[in-house]
Amino acid sequence: MKKCLICLLALGCVLGLCASASAANVQKVGIAMGQTGGGSIGQYMQEMAAYFASLENGDTEYELFLADAAGNGETQLTQLRNLEAQGVQVILLNPVDASIVNALTEEGHEFSVPLVLMGPDLMTVDRQGSHLQGAYEPLMALEKACYVGTNLRQAGLAQGRILAAQSRCGDLNQDGKIGYVILEGDVNQVENRLRTEFSLKAVVDAGCAVECLDDIAGNWTRDEARQGCADALAAYGSAIDAIICSNDALAAAAAGAIEEAGLQVGKDVYLLGIDGRDEAIRLIRDGKMTGTVRPDLQSQARLAVEVAVKLLAGEETQPYHWAEYAAVTQANAN
Repeated sequence: MKKCLICLLALGCVLGLCASASAANVQKVGIAMGQTGGGSIGQYMQEMAAYFASLENGDTEYELFLADAAGNGETQLTQLRNLEAQGVQVILLNPVDASIVNALTEEGHEFSVPLVLMGPDLMTVDRQGSHLQGAYEPLMALEKACYVGTNLRQAGLAQGRILAAQSRCGDLNQDGKIGYVILEGDVNQVENRLRTEFSLKAVVDAGCAVECLDDIAGNWTRDEARQGCADALAAYGSAIDAIICSNDALAAAAAGAIEEAGLQVGKDVYLLGIDGRDEAIRLIRDGKMTGTVRPDLQSQARLAVEVAVKLLAGEETQPYHWAEYAAVTQANAN
């Protein structure tokens, strides 16, 4: 415990979980999270710590230094420098936002240890509207940096597979094709286009014919999404087999419009979202949504650890490592 206390005081907001002195090979691992709290990022860190522990044996043990920046970019930059000074051999980094990557590259600091970048979807934007993919590329160009995470293409594919798994690929009216309505937040955003494009790709790849009946811009507001969905239901009626939404908030708004129209999800129309929000899970359990998708945190955390272990062993890795999304339907919503 004395050694752990020294780690804590020396690093400032970095907690050292120390291995025993009996192991022949003790490897130091830094895990720098943007903000843990009680949410999914905290679960992610716990999964990584547990998986590192499971990989220990008589020859190798891992000494983990866990850092929580509490959403503060300056704090995280300080923690990263302290982790390197402490002698960690690899750093798993969940950035507060893209500014962390910009700061690291702008100051010309190249880490002497490998970096495993873990974060939000690469094809999203930060608070200033800059695409994270572009912001990450300077750091990804470093010899010892790689990325582990999810992307919006996978979210769309996982969503589309839920529809393709339904009877007749979701062709409720049995007219030989899936008539669908897209409910988007903003039709001009690349995030929407990617989710929609790859959701439909999964359906088509399953051998199903599709027909777009309407593409509605909900503008990320529930009222507009609900009204747009109601108008589409009134205009196209039973021709609509599925309503494919860019996120769960839009799907929840569509669920209200479906109910008001006297229709039933699963019998008259399928309704799909993305994100795995608690509200969506409740709607799925109640039979008011067909399904949603969410990042598989356990698989993603384990993949990050496996990449870090390879780097510790001096093995070469690919620059990008993609984790899966998990489908949530009535079969597993509980």
